[in-house]
Amino acid sequence: MVKIVFDILFIIFVLIYFWFSIKVDNWITIYHLGFRTETPILFLKNQKIYDVIRITLFITCLILTFYTTIIPWIICLFIIAIIWVLSGKIGRNKAFDKYREILKDLAEHEEDEKQKSEYLMELKKSNDILQDRVTQSIKLGL
Repeated sequence: MVKIVFDILFIIFVLIYFWFSIKVDNWITIYHLGFRTETPILFLKNQKIYDVIRITLFITCLILTFYTTIIPWIICLFIIAIIWVLSGKIGRNKAFDKYREILKDLAEHEEDEKQKSEYLMELKKSNDILQDRVTQSIKLGL
């Protein structure tokens, strides 16, 4: 029983990291796309807290990797790498979907045809273009 404790802890912390990282990537992305109201107030006040928590969870997963007994450490590292990549991708994609949902709603309720057409044009932009916008916003410190 004692042998599997670290394996169970590893799985729990990986799942927590996965969930939390998706949320943070989602908030960062939607924030930089201009919809700050779609993020929690504490995130708006101090994003660094969320970064520290995410890094702490990641490091905890890495440390637990070397104490697992049932799951080989190399498999644990592979799992962490996959979770790291997937959480970012899923978080950003959720933000892009939310961004488009908001724009669609704005377009449906917009009376000005020019503004409505701008919303509709924005809806058609690819995830890559939106990601470039987020990257630029981060680089500029906006």
